Amino acid sequence: MNNDQNSTIIMPPYSSSTSTNSDWASSSSSSRGSQPKAALHLSSSSKTNELLQLVAQELETMKQPPKQQSTNPAAAEQSFPPACLRLMSSLPGNLTCVDCHSRTDISWASVSFGCLMCLQCSGKHRSLGVQTSFVKSVSMDGWKVHEVLSMLEGGNEQLDQFFERHEMGKSVTASGD
Repeated sequence: MNNDQNSTIIMPPYSSSTSTNSDWASSSSSSRGSQPKAALHLSSSSKTNELLQLVAQELETMKQPPKQQSTNPAAAEQSFPPACLRLMSSLPGNLTCVDCHSRTDISWASVSFGCLMCLQCSGKHRSLGVQTSFVKSVSMDGWKVHEVLSMLEGGNEQLDQFFERHEMGKSVTASGD
C-alpha cells in the first residue's frame, strides 16, 4: 500500500450490527464509475493504517480455535469480519457485480475467483458447480480465514484485468450468455 498522503481509498460505512455490503451499495449513485454517496474517503495514511490494523486483528482472532470443542465443521466458520468487509468493499470494482455490473445487492461472493456479485449472477455461478465457482453470501454465510483472505486478495477489477490479459473475456459468465 502506498504511504503517499494523496492516496484515496473508498470505504463504505459500516455499523457492526446492521449494515451490510448491500446497504451501502444500494445507497450509491446509479451511474457506473461514480463514487457512492455514502462512501468514506480515507486520504490520510493514519486512517488507512488503522483499518489495516483492524483487519489484521480480525484475521488473527479468526485463526484462534473456537472456545468450545465441536465436531461440527461449520463451527470454525464465522461471519465476515467488519473491517475485512470494509477493506474488501474498497477494492477497485467491488461496488458493482463482476458479471452484469449491477449496483444492486452486491452481497454475494465467488470465493474461487475473489469477486463480488449480485444475487442473479450468484445463481449463474452456483450452476457452474462448486468445483468451478464456490459462492457464498457475504452477510448470511459463515466464513473461514482462508476464504476471507481469498476475497481480500482478489477484487472485481483485478479479475476483469486477469481475464482481459489472458484473452478470456471480461467475466466468467458474460461470454456464455
